[in-house]
Amino acid sequence: MRNFICLAVGISFAIMFFSVNVLGTVEITDPAAVSELNLNIVQDGKIIASTGIIEWANITVAAPQKTPTQTVVTTQDTIVNEIGSQYFNYFIENPPTPITYSTQSTVTVRSQRTKYIPGTYTIPEDIIVFLEATDTIQSDNAEIKALADSILKDAKNDFEKIALLSTWVTENVEYDLAYRTKAYDALWVLENEVGVCSEFATLFIAFARSQGIPTRYVSGWAYGEKGWEPHAYAESYLGVWVPVDPTWNEVGHLDATHVKFSHQLGNEVSNKIKVSGMSVGTITWLEDNTELEILDFTEDEKQEDYELIKSAEVLEAGDDAVVVLKFEPEEYKVVKLSLLPCAGTYSIADIDDVEKNIILSPGKETVVSWTVHINPSLDPNMIYTCPLTLNSRLLTRKSINLVVDTAAANKKTNTVLSLDVSSPVIVLGDSQSIYAELRGTTGEDVIYAGVVLEDDVIEQTTIGDGTMEFTFTPKSAGEKEVIAYTSTGIVKTVEFTVIQTGDVVIDSVVMPDDIKIGDRSEAVVTLKNNRANAQGMTLYVTADGKDSAERLSFLGAKNVTVPLSFEDTGIKKIRFLIKGDDFEHSTTKQIEVFEVPAVDIKASYDYKTNEGIFTVTAKNYRADDVVVSIAGNKIDFGRVYGEKTMREPIEVGAHTIIVEYMDASGKEYSFEKDIVVKKDNIISRIIRAIIEFFSQIEVM
Repeated sequence: MRNFICLAVGISFAIMFFSVNVLGTVEITDPAAVSELNLNIVQDGKIIASTGIIEWANITVAAPQKTPTQTVVTTQDTIVNEIGSQYFNYFIENPPTPITYSTQSTVTVRSQRTKYIPGTYTIPEDIIVFLEATDTIQSDNAEIKALADSILKDAKNDFEKIALLSTWVTENVEYDLAYRTKAYDALWVLENEVGVCSEFATLFIAFARSQGIPTRYVSGWAYGEKGWEPHAYAESYLGVWVPVDPTWNEVGHLDATHVKFSHQLGNEVSNKIKVSGMSVGTITWLEDNTELEILDFTEDEKQEDYELIKSAEVLEAGDDAVVVLKFEPEEYKVVKLSLLPCAGTYSIADIDDVEKNIILSPGKETVVSWTVHINPSLDPNMIYTCPLTLNSRLLTRKSINLVVDTAAANKKTNTVLSLDVSSPVIVLGDSQSIYAELRGTTGEDVIYAGVVLEDDVIEQTTIGDGTMEFTFTPKSAGEKEVIAYTSTGIVKTVEFTVIQTGDVVIDSVVMPDDIKIGDRSEAVVTLKNNRANAQGMTLYVTADGKDSAERLSFLGAKNVTVPLSFEDTGIKKIRFLIKGDDFEHSTTKQIEVFEVPAVDIKASYDYKTNEGIFTVTAKNYRADDVVVSIAGNKIDFGRVYGEKTMREPIEVGAHTIIVEYMDASGKEYSFEKDIVVKKDNIISRIIRAIIEFFSQIEVM
């Protein structure tokens, strides 16, 4: 059973009261195990105005969301806001006093399971908004960014990032119901480290957005120790929406007692009302009730196919041992594991770090270890059996027995284990060797020795004194600690550092120099990762005021195709930026967006000089390399945008004008126009003289 619940409420207008009635007699004793839940939900409210006459009221109320894991049938249609959240909308003309509304929903909720996260994905434009900082989620704050960076210094992928951030919030923010009446901002939570579910979610979202992970605030209901209560959690976009509830540190896997009612950019109140009328006074939301009736539910079986291993069959007083858990999870999630020692009259064993939060990935064997210390002051000449019990809300309970024999005459007192590494600092991708040397052993028994690695346990044997070499290749950079043990009751640790070398860069960008407005083209961005393992990064592209982002993880070289399309003409600068945990590289390219020019030509004749006067016009966009051919002569107009006039001697008679030009992309166009230059005569000369005379008269 969850031992605390979230009672965050919001303030809107004068006051907003949230209340919940749980109908029926169905109770849930283990919410974390619920895989499917069927509910009847009734939402109703009452609103009054202190004075005046209301002509109409428009009320929006957060609705149970229709999602891939939540099926909803309601008596009221929903509308969808600009960020994709669904709301009930009540438009009431000439409403009575008080204004009331009511909607009934039948909801089936299934647990959310994350079994696949793509290594490469594009962040859609409508999801990029969830990277923005807000007044209450200050993800652009330097202190929030620096702390998130430090929490994630050893993270290997995006799921580990959100899991580590959620775990930090769970472990460092104190849950206190005294803060349930107001939603505080992320900086306040960071400074005070206290709050309820809304504060837990708010700080987590600020952390995640500071790392370039789109994350949204989720409002709804959850089942806790006292039944249904308003609740807030988060969803992070990793190519798929991944649920994160930092109040209970549920990441990747969310039980079916979480009923989603809305998602938001910030932690603002969702329900709103607008009214129109005469002399309308204060609007008061007297009631905003939600009744949840549990119809039935289904629980999951806990995972039982895991193994508990102990480093020694028989121990003595004062010995140390290692207990190792090995299993292969089926989905992404965070699980809290507790290894509890036996309890009773005697204090037989003490365990380091009894509770551990473990990040799981499907198909990847997980290794978890605990170091156990046997009480050196146990009574002599006794044999003790001490069961160590593994507790978890997602794994079945199992025990493993430690046997302690104090009748032995301290036969291992002089045994010494010495550890050394081939190098205290190695480069990621290189192998590391740990040398374990046993001295001072007695007898001819086979002695087991082993090392516990990130995802494996390696064992060797020796008879009596000896040196064993354990060679392996670390899979990530950072500070490493390896636990070594022997079956003779010795546990020691050895440390070394794995460093990352090489760079990650934008190697090249291949794209056209120009593009016709409305057309679609692409840029091919070649990225190079010269490091020893796959690196996670985000490729950001900013073009013409619009941003796009693509999340990548790869080793070596990778080509990324970026679509290009523009809605207006001109020279556009495009910025390409890659950002990883410890690297950043950018480059800028430009492209000309053009429109096909509308070209025309007009011709007249100067009888004084016997020259043709040719005027070329280019509208919409410029025309390049414009050439006018007439009577065997070519007139080079060059580039024309607007109007350009040139002269060329021609003879009287009929002519065909050929106009050739190119658009900005180099595509060629041409057209013809026929003209006739008539012979000069007395009438035409008189007309030209009159025109010239009147053109020189100044009107006073």
